[in-house]
Amino acid sequence: MTEQQLQECIVEACYVEHSIEELAKLLGKSESHIRNRFITNMVADGILLRTKPVHSSGQTYMTNPKLDK
Repeated sequence: MTEQQLQECIVEACYVEHSIEELAKLLGKSESHIRNRFITNMVADGILLRTKPVHSSGQTYMTNPKLDK
């Protein structure tokens, strides 16, 4: 799976809240890979939204509802 495909999978999965741990398991990748390669950039770009304040335990992410599907 390409990185573009992985990013698309994350966007689709996060229409429902997911933690990095859940996404890593779903995609068969390590948590650090998902966090460092995708989540950080996707949050910075406004693709994903944090559901809790930064650095909160139990952080989950959702796809920004303002994005066109």
